[in-house]
Amino acid sequence: MGRDLSVISYDGINEGAYARPGLTTYSVDHRAAGAALVDLLVEQLHGSAPETLRKLVSADLIGRESAGPYIGC
Repeated sequence: MGRDLSVISYDGINEGAYARPGLTTYSVDHRAAGAALVDLLVEQLHGSAPETLRKLVSADLIGRESAGPYIGC
């Protein structure tokens, strides 16, 4: 793992640091995601919701040994 195959989780779990090899993960700010969801809901309730219900929230990539370098395939 980390050479021929990369494994990446999405939940930002701290336990990934203790796995062998260490688990690469995306850590999402759940508070910001929840706030964005509430904003969309309030907009929808007031009849001013956008056509697309998509909001982007930032996420941090915590790189560990379970993901190898990008080769450009």
